[in-house]
Amino acid sequence: MNIEDFPELAVREALANAVIHRDYHLNASVTVEHSPQVFVVTSPGPLVSGVTTENIVTHPSKPRNPALASAIRQFGFAEQVGRGVDRMYREMIRSGREAPKIEDLADHVRVTLLGGAPNTQIARFVAQLPEEEHIRVIGSEAKS
Repeated sequence: MNIEDFPELAVREALANAVIHRDYHLNASVTVEHSPQVFVVTSPGPLVSGVTTENIVTHPSKPRNPALASAIRQFGFAEQVGRGVDRMYREMIRSGREAPKIEDLADHVRVTLLGGAPNTQIARFVAQLPEEEHIRVIGSEAKS
């Protein structure tokens, strides 16, 4: 079993969400901090109205920048609307990592992916589940 520091799809989604959903009215940049233990993406602006850290996995997609989100999908940088956060959770848990930590602060959103030694027992357990069970296990993890 080969497990990277961070799952590529989780990193990709954290970065894509930061660019797509950032508040472009603010004079700030998307920032990335990376080490083998942590990958942190900070995006200017709070979560959009109605979306909270508690409902972000289940809330329908509500892009702050709909035209940008559409263009990014058309160019193939994002596959589907409203799947990025789910994908981050799924990939982190599938690799034996903790679920992403999403913080909604006054003027920015921070997504933290924890690296370090994976829990290979969890990764093996999830890998052995039938595909339809992946959604159930990961969905329940994401909501806790």
